Amino acid sequence: MDAADRKRRVILRAERARLRRDLLRMQELNASPDCAGIVDHAAAAVFRLHRDGAQLQAAVAHATTELANDRRTLAAETALLKETRAIHTSLSETLRQLETTDPATRVQSAVDAKRTELGDLRKLTSQSMGRLLKFLEAYYPSVDAPNASPVQKRARLLDAPPPPTSFSLKDMIEDLMNLSVSDEHGPYYRLEEGHYHGPYVQLLLDAGVVTYHPKDATRIRLVDFGG
Repeated sequence: MDAADRKRRVILRAERARLRRDLLRMQELNASPDCAGIVDHAAAAVFRLHRDGAQLQAAVAHATTELANDRRTLAAETALLKETRAIHTSLSETLRQLETTDPATRVQSAVDAKRTELGDLRKLTSQSMGRLLKFLEAYYPSVDAPNASPVQKRARLLDAPPPPTSFSLKDMIEDLMNLSVSDEHGPYYRLEEGHYHGPYVQLLLDAGVVTYHPKDATRIRLVDFGG
């Protein structure tokens, strides 16, 4: 055995002795009551930390939800407050005008306002009727009555008053609208044989524009869309 081998053996024995001493100290430490308490305390601290973290996370989520709800409520209340203030301002201005205007002037102002409103309504109605009639003339032209003779057709062109030789959806709708104004309680259009075009009547029924009389299938009227 040379010097190098002896040196390695000495180092190996010294290392083994050191490891044995360390192992003995670790065994003594593990067997100590103080060490067990420290480990238990550390484990308990870690558990509490995890539990408190979960509770904190849940609390933050709840607070975030509550904050979002509060913001929505605040936005709605702010909008309501703005609307209420606008109404209050409008009412205050109206009250001020009433207080500074004599009764006769107030009545005349109300009459003028209603007259203007009625004029605007009539103008709008006239414009709407014009567009409707143009549409009907373009897409639903008059239809010749069945078996209309050439003499009847020529008489129609000369504005003579023979029995109807053609049926017009436009004329039917005009009659229905006039009846709804002139006879509010009985605005029914009578369907007389030979005086109407069945497909046009069915078209108005399918579109929900007219309805039959509840007891007489020969009479129709405009549907009361405002009722």
